[in-house]
Amino acid sequence: MILTTDQIFKYIKTPQNPNITRAVNQYTQLNVNVNGVGVTEYLDTLQGYENADQAKLRKKRAKSNKHIFSAVLRPMDKILTAKGGSVFLNLPDNQEDRAKAQLSNVRNGESMKDFFQKIWKNKFVTDPNGLIMFEVEDDNTYPTYKSILCIHDYIVSGIVPDYIIFKKYSETFAENNGLSEGDYYRVIDDAFDYVVRMGDESATIIDDLTFDNYFGVVPAFTCSDIQDPNFDLKLSPIDSVIELSDEYMLDGSIHSIYKFLHGFPLYWQILSDCQHCEGSGLIEGNKCGYCGGTGKDIKRDVSKVFGVEPPVGDDPVIVPDVAGYVSPPIDVWQEQRTELDWMETAIEFGIWGTERTEEAKNETATGAFINTQPKNDRLNEMSDTTERLMKTAVDLYLSFYYINYPGSAISLGRRYLIEPPDSIMKRFIDGKEGGMPATSLLNLLIEYYHTIYENQPNNLAKMVNLIKTEPLPHLKIEELPEYVSQDDKLGKAYINDWVASLENQQYLIFSTQKERKQSLEEFIKTKKDGIESTRIEGVA
Repeated sequence: MILTTDQIFKYIKTPQNPNITRAVNQYTQLNVNVNGVGVTEYLDTLQGYENADQAKLRKKRAKSNKHIFSAVLRPMDKILTAKGGSVFLNLPDNQEDRAKAQLSNVRNGESMKDFFQKIWKNKFVTDPNGLIMFEVEDDNTYPTYKSILCIHDYIVSGIVPDYIIFKKYSETFAENNGLSEGDYYRVIDDAFDYVVRMGDESATIIDDLTFDNYFGVVPAFTCSDIQDPNFDLKLSPIDSVIELSDEYMLDGSIHSIYKFLHGFPLYWQILSDCQHCEGSGLIEGNKCGYCGGTGKDIKRDVSKVFGVEPPVGDDPVIVPDVAGYVSPPIDVWQEQRTELDWMETAIEFGIWGTERTEEAKNETATGAFINTQPKNDRLNEMSDTTERLMKTAVDLYLSFYYINYPGSAISLGRRYLIEPPDSIMKRFIDGKEGGMPATSLLNLLIEYYHTIYENQPNNLAKMVNLIKTEPLPHLKIEELPEYVSQDDKLGKAYINDWVASLENQQYLIFSTQKERKQSLEEFIKTKKDGIESTRIEGVA
């Protein structure tokens, strides 16, 4: 879309998007819950339950929910790090290498994937109607994030705006650019990146600060592609639990103030007369400075001895002790904690459709998800969004550098490795005992090693290649059926000796499966003549 000057004036005067305010409120709500920004201002006073001073204290002691979402959203880290996937840039060979090098350094030494991991991922959750936009500087372009808070008006078709009008520049803009005083706005359409000055009757384009839009389209897209069914807005992936999250933050603030006000035991003791004024409260006609004029000894001293005469005859026993502590009841405290724990679980279930168990093998481990399928389904949906938005980003970026750029094809990996290795190994053992097909058992073994060596690619390649080389790796030697050949039994028996005999362990990483099989067979031949019949049961 290319705007006329009259349209620019009209859209600045009367924004065409009626949902900007709703999007701003949505961002405020999401940002305070996920990033903990503005908790004090966000919490309302509980009318009829607290006065202004009590509300002020509660808000001061309140905590955000960012610790909840930091843990609950951890599986999203896997979207851009999952195994597998491919990137096809659809460029000639002499240009593709250059393009990949450019994508590995789109800004400040970070790749496009780094930008999505570090910047976009958080904004996908907290600012779905904000924008990822490409700025131009010194004949280069780079991605930036534009908050919904800085947008005056835009209309979006799909995920790409038809135009963008940013909020009015600050009062120092005119002075810094040698312009007369006035209201200045930045406007972007398919043809130009304008700076305009708003007048009472018209808008004036500032030619010296207006540039061609070399992208041919508005170089931006929304941070989310999840469409709100009720309004022309994008939604966050946590939209379904945000009301519950608000309640959690409110309840958490009440719990914090309860601990603050009622969490300290109260000390009491039988009062005795002040030794300095002998109980009169006065010394030479002036208020006693030790007891404050009360006539009672109210200062605690651990060396002081309270002497209490025992009751005589029918004298009543006033108290069983002369001093002690009154502890507040903890039943309310415990019930609040139980409610918060329930809501935390409900938030996790609302996002992923499953929850984690509390069981873990050690204190630092995280419990496994009870059912990984709903979680994987949700991650697949998020990966679909990420693929679409990353393709848009890559295509915008490369279209700036390559004329008639045809577009990319991006596929992200879907092996998320959320399940802990102990859980995978348990499934392997249970599957083996239950008669699971050999192919499925091998896949579980490979998945186990992918999890164990997630951040050690060389060790991972070595272990996966060994699985593919060892005969029937899911079985022990004594479990091998009778029809298995002698060579396969020997291969299984001597595979560790073969690995130890290799002069270069890198061979296990870079060799082909055929080469490894042949090397193992040759190693076995050197051992055959000296094999004792008892070495391997059933082998002559």
